[in-house]
Parts: sequence; structure tokens; C-alpha cells
Amino acid sequence: MKLGDLEMTEIDHYALVPVTAEREGNATLANLITAALKRETTDADLRQLPNFEHDYLGALAHYLHFPIKTLPVTGPLRTPVNARYGQLEKGKIIIVDVHSILGPQLIPKIARSPLIASSSGLGELMCKTRNSKTTDYIFVNLVNVTADLGVGALQALGAQLTDSAKKPVHGGGKLAKTNHVSDHDLASWQSLNFHLYFDSSDLGPLFGQSGVVFRYQDDIGAGPEISHFLEGQVKQFDHLLQQLGFPKCCDDHFAAVGTGLGYCFRTFFKQVNFTEQTAAFLQQTKQTKAIQKIPYYFVHAANRNYRHFLNRLHKRVIVLSESELTELKNNEVNLVGFPCSTNDLNEWAHFRKMIERTLRLLYFRD
Repeated sequence: MKLGDLEMTEIDHYALVPVTAEREGNATLANLITAALKRETTDADLRQLPNFEHDYLGALAHYLHFPIKTLPVTGPLRTPVNARYGQLEKGKIIIVDVHSILGPQLIPKIARSPLIASSSGLGELMCKTRNSKTTDYIFVNLVNVTADLGVGALQALGAQLTDSAKKPVHGGGKLAKTNHVSDHDLASWQSLNFHLYFDSSDLGPLFGQSGVVFRYQDDIGAGPEISHFLEGQVKQFDHLLQQLGFPKCCDDHFAAVGTGLGYCFRTFFKQVNFTEQTAAFLQQTKQTKAIQKIPYYFVHAANRNYRHFLNRLHKRVIVLSESELTELKNNEVNLVGFPCSTNDLNEWAHFRKMIERTLRLLYFRD
């Protein structure tokens, strides 16, 4: 019977969230679970959900059938990079892969320079991709190794943020030198809608241990001394903006999203929306209703986004892990013994038995 058939019992609906980016491993697991289900009932149905954990844009392009495009823009340290993006409805909606412009893969860890790294490439891409039909920008994969709070992107869009010598402020190490701020030339962007699709673990304020600098200090390449210096720069910059009458967004729990891009958009733009990326993807690919009909899910422990999303929906989740977990939600049970390698046949044989026993308990009858 097909998924959603009203004659099927609730217990016959299952879904598998991809556990790796490797198709082979996911296919092996799906076949194993399906075989175990069929031993219990021929009516069981296993739905495989999309894997967008590492490449949201690529997964969305696959489901919605649009091409991924690239454009050269300025990278964090002023070297050219290829920005990835997609267009829907002839450019009405632009989907931007922030990771491709500001991600850590662009700069070796030893060469990262948080004091001078700039987000200007993000603004450049927005200018290059906008057309007369554009109404919405969607920012995905919000990985960002700069610490300039989006100032570089704002400047590329036309905003003026200068020091006392009327020179543009460049990099997180110069934020406190900001003397003049004008968003007058951002007026043409205020009619657009900006959507930031965030990871469930990204939420946090602007300051403190869960804020922009200390939370992402490894990504941006900042040691303890530089982190404390950058924290001071961020605080002075925020204080100036509040003095100038900009909205107070430092305590907003979206401020830390995208290493401060959440703070940037909240502060300088009027129409800004934040959506958890799992919910956003399922909504965009029209899978939300199907998800709500499925009571049981197989999810790997490392997939925080799906686990968080399914917890909100009060779905029952079988969490797959290599070793025993110490923290589980009320809607989760832990199935230990997930193979560390797709090539270890002994591990897969053992795990197959574990799944069969688990499903036997679900279908147990007096």
C-alpha cells in the first residue's frame, strides 16, 4: 500500500533521514531497514527523506529542478571566489549559498585573519543577481569566517560606514573605529524580503560565550587575545548604532546566526525572516504534510536539525549512533551499534540484528 493510505495502521509508516552524504551508505541502511520491516508486515513503508545537511542549495536544486549558477566575487581576504546561487521564477527569488562566499574552505585555518576578513562578496553577489523582478533573497548554509558583522556586505550594497578620516571601515578589527553610518543608499533594498535559513544550533545573542566571537572563534581563526579584542570591537560598534537610533538587536536570539549576519540584517533591513532550515526545506519541497503523517523516524545522532525539528512535532525518533548517547529528548530512543564504516560487513550484520530486534518490539503482540 502507498504512504498515506488510510487503511494502513499508524505503525506501518516510517521515514529514514540520510545518515551520511554518501549515497552508498544510505542505500545500504535503507535496504536493511526495509527488509527488516517486511519481515514484520508487508504493509510497511519506508520513506527516504532528503539530505541537505552539507549542501542545502544542491539538494533544493535537485528537488525543484533549477540549475546552480556561479559568479566571481571578492572572498574574505580579497581574493576572487566563485559564489553559488540559484534562481526561482525568473529571478524573483534568489537563493544564495553563503558558505561558497564566506566559508572556511576558502582559507586555510592558519591563514584566517578575523581582524581584516570582509563579507563584501556577499553584497557583491546580491548586486550582480538582482533584477527588476527580484522580491526575495534566501540565504542558506550560513557559514561565515568573517567577524565584520556583515559590514562589508552592507558597503557593497551602498551603505556608508566610515572612520574619522572618512575611509571605509574594513574587517572586524576596525569596527570600533566606525565614526559615520549612513543607510540612505540601502533604500532601494528595503522593499525586498530577506530570509535566513539557520541551523538549530546557531541561535544566540551578539555578545558573550554564546555570541558571535567566542562561539565561532575556531572558525574565524581567533585565539583568546584576539577574541577578547574582537568582542570589544563588536560592543563598541553596537553601542554606536544604538546611539544613532538603529534598532537594538544585540540581545535578539537570531543575532549570532551566520556569525553576525543575523544581527546585520535585523539592524539594517525592515523585512527579515528567520526559518529553521529543516522546516524550510520540507516546506519548499512540499513534504511537510507527508512528514506529519509518519510517526516513526530513523535519524543519525549527528543530525541535530532533523532531531530538533521532529522533537517539535512530537514524533518518535529512533536515534542511530556508534556509541551510547547521554542526552536524548523525550521523543527519542537510542539504537547503538551503527557501523563506523560502510565497508565493514561484520558491523552491518550486527546492526541488522539490532534493527530487527527493535522492530520486533514495535510489532510485538500478546
